[in-house]
Amino acid sequence: NQALDCIAANPPGFGVNWFSAMDVSIRAANLLVAFDIFKRHNAEFDLKFIAEFNTSIREHGKFIEENFSLTHKANHYLTEICGLLYIAAYLPETEQSNHWLNYCIEELSSEVERQFLPDGGNFEASTSYHRLSGEAVLYASALTLGLPEDRISSPPFKPWYLESLERLAEFTQHITKPSGHVIQIGDNDNGRFFKICPPIRDSEEEILDHRSLIGAANGLFRRRDFTRTSGLRGYVDAT
Repeated sequence: NQALDCIAANPPGFGVNWFSAMDVSIRAANLLVAFDIFKRHNAEFDLKFIAEFNTSIREHGKFIEENFSLTHKANHYLTEICGLLYIAAYLPETEQSNHWLNYCIEELSSEVERQFLPDGGNFEASTSYHRLSGEAVLYASALTLGLPEDRISSPPFKPWYLESLERLAEFTQHITKPSGHVIQIGDNDNGRFFKICPPIRDSEEEILDHRSLIGAANGLFRRRDFTRTSGLRGYVDAT
């Protein structure tokens, strides 16, 4: 009902919810993750809903492609290619979806190389933008690595790329204080790509607790120090 209401009230290209391709990208990725979580827990959706949902997701993809933030490639463009990657991976294979997928994987590698520095920090010099961009990159990379081999070139990423992902998590680890909060440097608009495990204390979100980023990276790298810093419990360390 929430999805259908959103689709009906916000036709493609009209209104504030279609003002920014970045917002459209994050919305699409979150809708797809929510859809998969429900399916994973045996929720059933009728064919009419799925058809409407798929049409909307495809419209999101078309809007992103036509409105990329190309004049200033920063966290907006990065989240746009990550959101479009989610859309391309979800939709049935067509010439269009395969083009989106290949484009996004290629651009993801280029932008990680350009936007993340040798020490792992993000080039925008903001610890909170680092989390936003880091979330987008980590989840999009994990999604790509989980795709069937017939949909992507093997391997999709070079070794330096995975090292960059590991360093971006190390950067957050090193700026995390004993309180669990990061040092705030630069802008902070509380922007997020996903809020799968938002830390809550006294009924308020702990916006400077960025340990979920380290936990997300740990899904790829399985490191004991990431496990400790992120506060994970009962985690089996494969190393």
